[in-house]
This record gives sequence, C-alpha cells and structure tokens, in this order.
Amino acid sequence: MQRNFRALNGTFDVVIIGGGITGACIARDAARRGYSVALIEKLDFSCGTSAGSSKLVHGGLRYLRSLEFGLIRESLKERRVWEKIAPHMVYPLQFMLPVKSAAESWFVGAGLTVYDLLSYDRNRLDDPDQHMAGHRAISAAEARRLEPVVSSDGLAGALLYYDCQMYSPERLGLECIIDAAAHGAVVANYAEAVGFEHSNGGIGAVRVRDMVGGDDATVTARLIVNAAGPWADRLLARISGGEATHKLIRSKGIHIVTHKLTNGRALAVSHKGGHIFVLPWRDHTIIGTTDTVFSDKPDALKVTEGDISDYLFYVNEALPTLKLKREHILYAYAGLRPLVDDGSKDSYNTSRRAELVDHAAEGGPSNLISAIGGKWTTSRDNAEKCV
Repeated sequence: MQRNFRALNGTFDVVIIGGGITGACIARDAARRGYSVALIEKLDFSCGTSAGSSKLVHGGLRYLRSLEFGLIRESLKERRVWEKIAPHMVYPLQFMLPVKSAAESWFVGAGLTVYDLLSYDRNRLDDPDQHMAGHRAISAAEARRLEPVVSSDGLAGALLYYDCQMYSPERLGLECIIDAAAHGAVVANYAEAVGFEHSNGGIGAVRVRDMVGGDDATVTARLIVNAAGPWADRLLARISGGEATHKLIRSKGIHIVTHKLTNGRALAVSHKGGHIFVLPWRDHTIIGTTDTVFSDKPDALKVTEGDISDYLFYVNEALPTLKLKREHILYAYAGLRPLVDDGSKDSYNTSRRAELVDHAAEGGPSNLISAIGGKWTTSRDNAEKCV
C-alpha cells in the first residue's frame, strides 16, 4: 500500500474523514461495493481510540443491567463475524468472574444464561478452536486453584464464560484499510481536513493539508462521511461554523500493562460500582479500564502519574493479592470513548450504541453523514449500515 497524497485531487463517490476502525470499515465496505472512495486521517491509522482499547471483541456483559439486549445481540453476532474474517487476530478468551455470595452467583449466572442465549450462533464456525462453551459455575477452591491472584476474602465461588480478544486492534484496523486500498480506495494518513467549500446546500469540496510534505489537495465527493471518533462533534462545528448539532461525551479510559499475572485466563472483577478487567496479552497483563468524563480537547489526552497512582489504588483495593507497585507498571496508555450525549453526563452508564446521522434530514448539509459513537466490536456492522 502506497501513500499517494496527490491522488486525493479529484472527485469521489465518498470521502471519509477519520482513519480509526469506524472509517476503516466504512472505506472497506464502500470500496468492496464498487464505490470510488477517499479516506483521510490527520494522524496515523487507528492511532487514537481504536488502539487505546481493552483489545476485546465482546458482547458487553454489563449492558445487561441497562437491558440493552439489542446492542448485546448485535455485538455477539459481530464477535462471531470478526472470528470468521480475521481468525489470525480475534480468538476466544476465557473469563473468570469471582462472586461473594450464593445470591450473587445466582444473579450473575442468570445474566450469563441470557448472554449464552443471545450468542446462540457463536459456534457456527468451521474451526473448532474458535468454539466457545457456555458459562459454568465453580467453587471458591477451584477458582483459587485456577487463578491464585483471586482474593480469598469473602470469595464464594466464580463463574467462567467466554468472550474474544484481539491481538492488535490497530493492526486489524490497518488490514481493513489495506483491503479498501486493494479495492481501489485512495487513502492517506497525516492528511488533515482543514476547510470545507459549501455548494448547493451541501459540501462541495474538502480542503486537505499534507502534514508530511505541506502540500494541499482539494477533494470533491458526492457524499462526505464524518468518522472522526472523539473529534466528530468538533468537526461538525467546523463544518457549520457554529455549535455542533450532535454532541459527544468523551470518556477517558486508561490501561496499565504489567508482567504476567494470571494463568492464561482473564478476570472480570466488580468493585465500587465499576469493574476491572485483568487480561493476559503477549505474555504480559493489561489491566483496565477507568471511565471518566474528559472535558479537554481530544488532542490533549495523556496518562498522568496521578492517573496511574489513582488507578493502582483502585486495582489493589479490588484485588489486594496483586500487591502492585508503581515499578510494576511497564507501560500505560489511554483512549477516549466517543459516546452519544444522552444528557446523563455519566460516561460509565451512557449507552455504547452507535448513531448514524443524515444531516440533510435536519436541515444540515445535503451530502453529509456522521457515524457517531458505537463500539469497536460493532464497527463492521455500523459501516455496512452507513454505506
């Protein structure tokens, strides 16, 4: 795949702004259907939210609490699709969920039964290594034998269930872009949309700046897709020259990477109204994630020493047997979840649903669609709906 910035000077069926997994999947879907496609990304492909995730392809077990059965079913269906089309990158991972009472075991077990029912087609895959068993309950002694890092204080047992993990979400996003390019899409990273030319009630052209060479290009298209992730509402404000018609809550999630802590399975631990994933990954462990509203500019996102210190305290409270110290943290990274603003001002309980906005229907530009919110797992399905 060659970066050809000058090839952006032209007319396309669709121009996609944003090279994260949402834009990558839209470009791939549109190019494979025979549309002429241009994709621009102001930094590097999948360098933001798409890379800063927990690296899971999952249904979202905790969404059962808010009765979002449609979102869970869509996610579980797409989990199987990703296993099918990217088996080298997406694979089953067993989770252990400790419980502290028989009542909690029954309650969580009932939720996992629903989860199993909603993933009724999970084993419709040719490779038996990709198949996932239904959940099962185990004793406290068995839980401690399997994963000694589980705290024995108040432990009544655990439940085992399956979801999927990605080896590298940014690499999988790049593979979608490579597939789009193989089907004729023109793609360029470090290419920022710096201006918009309005014409006949729509966007006539997008002015693009080459952040590497300093050149400019003018891209015209029948349709513009805003797939800018955490920057989507700010992009809308630039297009309109005023307030964005659709706003986001940006949720900051940090992850810390340590030495190997488990025996090959993940832990899902509830604590003080939140949850922690302890995830085996490349002979190390990822622990995540926080979920706090981020009000600064998306480009200002970073992990601070205060973030790490606060999260270490929270993790050690939830799993005191880990006894983690600052020197155990080998790496830390952050991502911003772009959540559709539902007025709740609470990022943890805000829905992860996606929203496709045809701005012509609300008096905006006649040829602009915004793909807002959503999950990594459902990005392919959302792209299909968008196209």
